[in-house]
This record gives sequence, C-alpha cells and structure tokens, in this order.
Amino acid sequence: SESSTVTVPKVGKVSSLKATAQSKALKLTWKKSSSISGYEIQYSISKNFTSVKTVKVSKSKTGYTIKKLKGSKKYYVRICAYKNYTDELG
Repeated sequence: SESSTVTVPKVGKVSSLKATAQSKALKLTWKKSSSISGYEIQYSISKNFTSVKTVKVSKSKTGYTIKKLKGSKKYYVRICAYKNYTDELG
C-alpha cells in the first residue's frame, strides 16, 4: 500500500484589525498579510454566529465596509486569511 504525507501550508494571520462604526455600516481595516489567497469576513448579531453572513475579499485589500446594517444592534465580526492550494498527489 502507498502512503503519502500531506503538509498543511502556513497561512498569514490578520493583524492590526480596527473597526470603525458608521451610520448603519462598519468599516474594517487591517494590515496586509503575505502569501495568502484572500480574506474571509463573517459577521452576525449573534455571538455564537448562528445566523452568519460571509464576505470574501481579495488579498490586495486592506479594508472593507459592511453596509446595510441595522441600527442599535451589536454586531460580532471575525476575519481570517485563507490560502488556496492544489493537490499534487494526483
């Protein structure tokens, strides 16, 4: 039987994240990460992220504005960098 080893690539972390409240919007800014494919932003009014909305942002961006938010609500936001890679095992 053949055995193979899979090495999980390291993905850069998102750093210096800042959130600025606007009128029914939230402006996010962060420091650019290297060797990534993009960013994934998730936001919800539930701290458990039960009804989450997800947005993907290109790797060249260092900010994003979430619009059409409801007033007088507390929003929870999380962001992560991701990397796409291909299977070379065939």
